[in-house]
Amino acid sequence: MSFYFTTAIPINDYQQLDDELGYGGNLEIFFISPSKPKPLGVGISLSYFGQGLYFYEDPCYCETYLSNNMANNFANAHLVFQLAPTGGTVRPYLETLFGGSYIFSYSQILTPAYVPVSLYIDDWAWSYGVGGGFKFLLGADDDNGGSLYLDLKEDI
Repeated sequence: MSFYFTTAIPINDYQQLDDELGYGGNLEIFFISPSKPKPLGVGISLSYFGQGLYFYEDPCYCETYLSNNMANNFANAHLVFQLAPTGGTVRPYLETLFGGSYIFSYSQILTPAYVPVSLYIDDWAWSYGVGGGFKFLLGADDDNGGSLYLDLKEDI
């Protein structure tokens, strides 16, 4: 089981709309961990991050301000396949993932008359990716999954 901090970098058309970084966390649980006899691992990856959290006021034609709050959120669930040759204190690996992403955004505008106007938008999309990284052994090498690693990875 792994838990780690994650960032999301907007790219392509989405970056034109909002170029703020997203921050969140990721939980990975492997049902079959890569081991010396079997270098292929299978597990799930669950992540959540928020991006583009805004609280600001816009000047209005009537010399008052409109208060605008907005938050974009992303939740992902993926099946992960990891190929990891084992042995040694530095362990490189490759992985691929397939699953889906739930994207939801909430905006609220407070009018000059203090009337809230809210908008909630959500959508689901299939997603997939590849990645790789290095695991650095920090504790005792235990084939039963009790080892402690520093995991540096990049998924696309």
